[in-house]
Amino acid sequence: MNILVVTNMYPSDGDVSWRGSFVKEQVDECNRLMKNNNGFLLDVFHIKARVCGGSNLNYVTSFFKLFIKILFGQYHFVHCHHAFCVLVCALFYRKIIYTVHEGALNNASTSILIKLAIKLSARVIYVNKSAFDNSVKDKKYFLPCGIDFDRFIPIDKPKRDYILFPAAPSRKEKNASLLQNIESKLKEIYPSISVVYGGNIAREDMPVVMGNALMVISIGNYESDGLVIKEAMALNVAVISTDVGNAKYYLNDQSGIIIHNSPSSLNNAISNIIKYSESFLAGRKQLLNLHVDNRSTSTKLLGIYEDK
Repeated sequence: MNILVVTNMYPSDGDVSWRGSFVKEQVDECNRLMKNNNGFLLDVFHIKARVCGGSNLNYVTSFFKLFIKILFGQYHFVHCHHAFCVLVCALFYRKIIYTVHEGALNNASTSILIKLAIKLSARVIYVNKSAFDNSVKDKKYFLPCGIDFDRFIPIDKPKRDYILFPAAPSRKEKNASLLQNIESKLKEIYPSISVVYGGNIAREDMPVVMGNALMVISIGNYESDGLVIKEAMALNVAVISTDVGNAKYYLNDQSGIIIHNSPSSLNNAISNIIKYSESFLAGRKQLLNLHVDNRSTSTKLLGIYEDK
């Protein structure tokens, strides 16, 4: 079986190392699982759009490259990881599998394009449980992104002297202002604890930076899945999250706290985790129970490819 993965999210030169890392890790794991199967091919076509340091004109030029590649590649399916990739391929190909990563499915001006991409696809994979449950698509699957448990391993003696907000604070949808509004107050009460913001943390450094944190805060206005939550849980680091994405699906009372989108709710959650830090260190066990490791996820994906 030949599969072509088409994505605008993939680690590349001139871009941050974390963008599309979950796509690459999924592809790599599928290839590892199928390395002894000579009848299986997983190929990747990266459309380097503006979001990853390229140009949105590449969607246009990619149309011709993809047309030739698919024409001569004898692919059983094209697996797209973004609505725009679906829209490019659907102009000349119908056997499309679309993984809906966009947290903006019902939250942005691009929602209509995402819904069109879903309609045009033969099979749809939802990383968001609510979107999956509400979908009327015949061929639909719930499959969140997997986590590399061999990379995200709990640190034996973490420093735990800072709070980590892994996203770039400039991304408004990540809602960093909620934390920034109470940061000075936190500093007064807990002078030994600082706040570290992400955005430029290299992918290879994240397990150490995150693993040494007292807690991880992911309080976006919307999410599709919640990759940051799972990475922190795999490291047994406490998580604070708003009720977005799959937060309720992943988090339990031994791994984190779900808050309302308010300064007082965030402040109370931070105080509780600092006070009862040992009570929130069982995230990895919860993820293992949910089978969201990379191997289990990739095995399920291969089953979707082969589903009749």
